[in-house]
Amino acid sequence: MFETVEDAIALLESLSAPAQLVQHHRLVAEAALELVKQLHHLFPEFAFNRQLVLVGAALHDVGKIQHKNEISGSGNHHERDGEKLLLSLDLLPEIARFCRTHAQWHSIDATTEDWLVALADTLWKGCRKQELEAKIIDAIAKQTGKDFWDVFIAADSLFEAIADCGQERLSRSLL
Repeated sequence: MFETVEDAIALLESLSAPAQLVQHHRLVAEAALELVKQLHHLFPEFAFNRQLVLVGAALHDVGKIQHKNEISGSGNHHERDGEKLLLSLDLLPEIARFCRTHAQWHSIDATTEDWLVALADTLWKGCRKQELEAKIIDAIAKQTGKDFWDVFIAADSLFEAIADCGQERLSRSLL
């Protein structure tokens, strides 16, 4: 398995990913790093695979190498084709699935890691998704035995703090 975000970025560069796409992955991974660090700080007993989330955040849109029109436009062909690409490179299915789950987290059997990558892909640009955030808050509450609303207060503040940096990250996404 890829161990670091840098490994994932190196893969993107070796596949001749456009600079704008590489930068997007860096920024989503940056938001993911803040998310997993703070979740661990706030809820140390909340178990999830931190490295998987970070690598997933750094590769989730790899399919846009094949569908360059989806880098700045709409479309979802990159999801299926990104997963296929990573599997063809012998990456673990647990990593390749983020290509689909970052956008389809609500309609498939998603894991906590899938939700966290999807959330990082939302928060990086300053957006919030209540339904997604509620799934994560509920998972934390259930796993830790904490009251949902206690978790909500702490997690909501964290999500807002990450989203608040969205404008600054967006400005760095323009190459």
